[in-house]
Amino acid sequence: MVKPGTSRARLVAHLLLNGPRHRAELARALSISRGTTTTIVQQLLQEGILVDGVDGVDGSGPATHDGPATSDRAASGRPDRSSRPAGEGTSGGGGVPGPAGPTGRTRLKQKLGISHRRGVFAHVTFQATASIVAITALDGRVLAHDVRERPSLPRAADWLEVAHAQFHEQLGQLDLSADAVVHLHAAVNSQVDRLTGEILDAEVAGPWKGTQPHRELAAWVPRAGLSFENTARLLTLAESLVLGRQEGSLLRLELSWGIGMGQVFNGQIVTGVHGASGELGHVSIDAAGPLCGCGRRGCLWLYAGAGKVIDRVRTVLGPTAELPELARAAAEGNSTCRRELSKAGDAVGEALATVCNLLGPDVVAIGGELSVLGEPLLNAIRQRLMQQVLPLTARHLELLLSRVGDDPVPIISAAHTSLLNDEDVVASALHRALGLPAPDPRA
Repeated sequence: MVKPGTSRARLVAHLLLNGPRHRAELARALSISRGTTTTIVQQLLQEGILVDGVDGVDGSGPATHDGPATSDRAASGRPDRSSRPAGEGTSGGGGVPGPAGPTGRTRLKQKLGISHRRGVFAHVTFQATASIVAITALDGRVLAHDVRERPSLPRAADWLEVAHAQFHEQLGQLDLSADAVVHLHAAVNSQVDRLTGEILDAEVAGPWKGTQPHRELAAWVPRAGLSFENTARLLTLAESLVLGRQEGSLLRLELSWGIGMGQVFNGQIVTGVHGASGELGHVSIDAAGPLCGCGRRGCLWLYAGAGKVIDRVRTVLGPTAELPELARAAAEGNSTCRRELSKAGDAVGEALATVCNLLGPDVVAIGGELSVLGEPLLNAIRQRLMQQVLPLTARHLELLLSRVGDDPVPIISAAHTSLLNDEDVVASALHRALGLPAPDPRA
């Protein structure tokens, strides 16, 4: 780690952990005079470590421990699913920072950030039907992001190929090479060993069966560190940022083609030692039920997986019907659709009750493709859940539909925040920003 004694290192570390700040905010946080702060800042600007005037970069606020990325898009709920690089200074454009300029009265009102020329973080998140790739500055500003829908690509190997192209496009837009990446964070929608990035060659791996993302991603950034997470758990952290629930326990269910779950406790993802937590879809709710591909019987996803639910209603809605058609038909009174919606909600509520009795969360959010069924599904889950949970658990429990939505920025913010929870990643980023040799992991 960088020794905390130097004011330069403390100032850059504060921006790294807390996002862009005004000079006055830095002086107060570091308990140094404004004059000293101005002197240090001027030196760091001249050395190209800091940049001035970073308000509103890409419309996105920093991804920090303190809360979600804040943007006009996030606040309004309007998604921006385009690739959008942004410059670092008010006088620069096209992803290239402009000159810092003199430290005059106007400049003092601008926020300071860490130059993306000192290094960046990269993020790739694989969801059921889309991939999100993003580049963030070390201080959390979203410099570029892109969302690619990929419903026609059934193999995870193809997903990696598409994401690789996204990654190189964004680096090119920012005029960066892969060597600029300090650390890459990958979220995979399968059970992945978060310490090694290994996916076990088992049926439960789904489209990832036979694919090892850690090998591919290591080739993207040969000089960078790698971190792995399960997508459902990352979305739970995104949920906590959107809701502003940094304290207490929050659960989020991803009711998709598979069923995953995440828990965030006091702002930290609960992963288990190797990242095996949250496999709610393979919790058996009926020991005598149908056989699952995992070898067990009566697994939850057989009753409430999005694909299973839609298959059962296509007998009445037609072979091309999808979940929105199911929602409309149920709202219009179709008895088969209402029955299947209720059965899926009952199954989720049954499994969730055991989880809630064990973990005692404050909030449970329901997300994923199946959540398009909306309040009727939520009500079915709530009815069975409240029948099964113990009184003290029920008293403090809030059940709601996910607020993450289509805006990718909260998910990117969650990935960035997850990196900041790793002391080794923070140390590497700080050393890179200051131009110091990489830290010795044995120190």
